[in-house]
Amino acid sequence: MNKPHPAFKLWMETDEGYVFGPGVYRLLKAIKKTGTLKEASQELGMSYRYAWGLIKKAEAKLEESLIDASKGGRLGGGSSVITHLGEGFIEDFERIQAQWKDFVAT
Repeated sequence: MNKPHPAFKLWMETDEGYVFGPGVYRLLKAIKKTGTLKEASQELGMSYRYAWGLIKKAEAKLEESLIDASKGGRLGGGSSVITHLGEGFIEDFERIQAQWKDFVAT
């Protein structure tokens, strides 16, 4: 028999509901790595439209930006930079996950 162990899914919300969880976290981390929302979405196997929607929904509820994006043109050249708020969410998410792992290990 497999031994049961505690598990949880971490997300952050406002009074209006879900704002930030594993999907947005992975997307922001991929944007940091690749430098663009387009490349980040491709790396994660999601459509650009879906990825953009995740970011926009979260930003609408937060009333602040998680990324600063600049458009490219026909030849590309756009970029995305994580804002201070976005960086804070990444750090908080990682800190809480690490605390949970420590808790489960004890």
